[in-house]
Amino acid sequence: GMVAMIKWDDDGDVVVAIHNLWRQDTTATYYLPSDVLAALPVDPCTDYRLRDLLTDEVVDSCRQGVTYADRLTVWMSGDQRVRWLAFERCD
Repeated sequence: GMVAMIKWDDDGDVVVAIHNLWRQDTTATYYLPSDVLAALPVDPCTDYRLRDLLTDEVVDSCRQGVTYADRLTVWMSGDQRVRWLAFERCD
């Protein structure tokens, strides 16, 4: 299983920290409640991708910010303990 936390600052930086609780391959799909999405500095109509800040890997291709309300799917291998995923604007 996994546990996820989301953090943001006044500069518009949004990071999702996801922790793999056991040493096994795992996948989880999260949704962001509307009140949380409204509090984030994420424009619903702007395209974003997710980048792993520890590996620099792009883990989700560009899609509109509003789509993260319904689906944020994360896969982690058994040897990964944490992923820090940053929202980046697609230019």
